[in-house]
Amino acid sequence: PTLFTAWMPWFLPRGVRLGEHIVVHELVHQYFQGMVASNEVEHPWLDEGVTSYVTGLIMDELHGPDRTIVDLAGVRWGTLDKERLRVAGRQSWPVAWPARQYPSWGTYGRTVYARAYLLLRTVESLIGRARMIAVLRGYVRRFSFKHPGATDLQQALVAGAPVHLQPTVRGLLKTALHEKGEARWEVRCEADRVVVHRRGVVRLPLVVTTVAKSGATRQLRWTGDEASITLPSPGLASARLGPPGRLGLASAPASHACSVGGDAEGASLRLAAAFQIVLQVLGP
Repeated sequence: PTLFTAWMPWFLPRGVRLGEHIVVHELVHQYFQGMVASNEVEHPWLDEGVTSYVTGLIMDELHGPDRTIVDLAGVRWGTLDKERLRVAGRQSWPVAWPARQYPSWGTYGRTVYARAYLLLRTVESLIGRARMIAVLRGYVRRFSFKHPGATDLQQALVAGAPVHLQPTVRGLLKTALHEKGEARWEVRCEADRVVVHRRGVVRLPLVVTTVAKSGATRQLRWTGDEASITLPSPGLASARLGPPGRLGLASAPASHACSVGGDAEGASLRLAAAFQIVLQVLGP
């Protein structure tokens, strides 16, 4: 195929890019699962998940990562935002399941499109976008006009990571692809300290960015291995977990930021969730 078309309501303004997103998505399908011919029934995430991730890369380059879905009247919405809210508050299912094992169409869609995209974005946050693109380039060159399975991309992603990060990437892929486990982190601001809890099975190195009442910022690194950690932070005003893209798989994004004596971050995320409902009415 060399022609891709999509229909969208005529009244949508140019700043709503859902139609463009669909066209790019279908173009990328000519590689995954067109040239790189994985089994769409047995390994649907290699089809829809990888395509969703690469679509996100292209839209990021075309428009900027914070406005790939909506850029209208000061409102900006990116692919990462959209997919995070699709999985927020939902039960986590293994990404690498065959299509027949998912209990519903909605579960299938959230997992092999959104959750797979977020898994690949998480790997990207660990190894960097340049390495991630190099891994996919090598994967396409090796498996064009062949029939790769899930372990082929898994092995390519691990091998493409820096040596010191390979155990982390391997553990992340094993958990998200094959285990029915939740990914959840919570940060709590207390007087002069930050408390972080890992309540899910996914383990990731994180950065806790704190802001003092004086306005001074500090970044505290956490390996993510412990179930809980307390970090001293004199004069604490607020804190946030990161870096960007690292926590996309989390089921409760509103718990990734806190402030002493307030919940402004939680309120803004609830507003974002409401906006996501509007987007789902208008398009995919």
